[in-house]
Amino acid sequence: MCENWSRELWASAPWSVTNKTITPPSGDMRDYLSFAVYYWPDCSEAGNITELADEEMWNTCKYVRRDGIFNPDIYLIQNPQALINVSNYVYLAALAYASTGNPEYSANLDHALHTFFVNEETKMNPNLNYAQIVRALKPAEWRQVTEDGFLTWVTQQITWMETSELALEELASPNNHATFAYNQLSALYAFVGNNDMAKQALEKFYNGVYLDQIWPNGDQYYESMRTRPYHYRAYNLLALVTNAEIGDFVGLEPSGWERKTNVGTGLREALEYAMQQDPETTEEYNQRKQLAPSIAAAIRKFGDPDGKYADFLYTIDPYYINQPWYALNVGINDSGIKWGILETTYGAIPAQPTRPVLSKTASEAAGAKRTWAPRGSGPMAGIVAPTDLPL
Repeated sequence: MCENWSRELWASAPWSVTNKTITPPSGDMRDYLSFAVYYWPDCSEAGNITELADEEMWNTCKYVRRDGIFNPDIYLIQNPQALINVSNYVYLAALAYASTGNPEYSANLDHALHTFFVNEETKMNPNLNYAQIVRALKPAEWRQVTEDGFLTWVTQQITWMETSELALEELASPNNHATFAYNQLSALYAFVGNNDMAKQALEKFYNGVYLDQIWPNGDQYYESMRTRPYHYRAYNLLALVTNAEIGDFVGLEPSGWERKTNVGTGLREALEYAMQQDPETTEEYNQRKQLAPSIAAAIRKFGDPDGKYADFLYTIDPYYINQPWYALNVGINDSGIKWGILETTYGAIPAQPTRPVLSKTASEAAGAKRTWAPRGSGPMAGIVAPTDLPL
């Protein structure tokens, strides 16, 4: 399973944040760059300017937030997709190597990480200053220089997370922004072996913003108030599960799975509530699978004596045992599903494009002129990105 997926994903390698045509404000192409996904240009106060090229519009018009509606200009920069590809490949190649011992996977894994984090020409700088801007055993193929370089990068990223004004704002956010930020900070500490600091970061989360995240009925107010509540509940739940798993890994007590908010609710209540919601009531079609990884982790933690969770998984995805997360969650009922249908059912995890994608609404061609009209009323207004990364 993972062998096929890792090979197909590797076909689009190597990945680097330098593969973009738009330069970050710093002038350094190694800086991660992405546009805020829900922000659209408002040129109503741009005087009598009626024809604007992309860069003129970016510099002249103010941008306004339209929650839940993706601006297709985000596809002009593919740094988020490059990071997704590296993350997916490391996960799949590690599983493939562990199950086969084939040096192909460890060599490619080394190359992917070295390109993205260590090589001076292609590495990502250890910061997220321009993210969503408005506008155990070591195989022979694993090189020490990659490990040392990656550890250096992680250490620098920790410093950025703890000192940058942008990162501090994210850590103080009441919603999924903070949950994911603490995912990153605690995981970075765990990666460099500083479990005490990882626990300290998680304690700050659980004794801070987490206390107001889950309501008495299990709803997550700060997520359900959004235009896509089903997605955002599942989105924050995934981050909550990740914090709980990192906490268990570093020895946090009590476990994040058992932590309660100010009103006495926790992860389990939030999962139960989310499972009961119908995404179609908010026109979020085909979104039920977003809950699956979190529910699988809950089964491993709490058990599933009456099969309720497994039944839910089967309902939303009749072939869930072929998903990568299934292999990491011992104890999940397979619902009688047979192996061997992977390739005809899903195929490999597709690589995200890492070169700029020019849509008709974004740019007919580099430097093209076009008459500006308020975006949102045209055929592309409701486009949904294949990978949603609005933190």
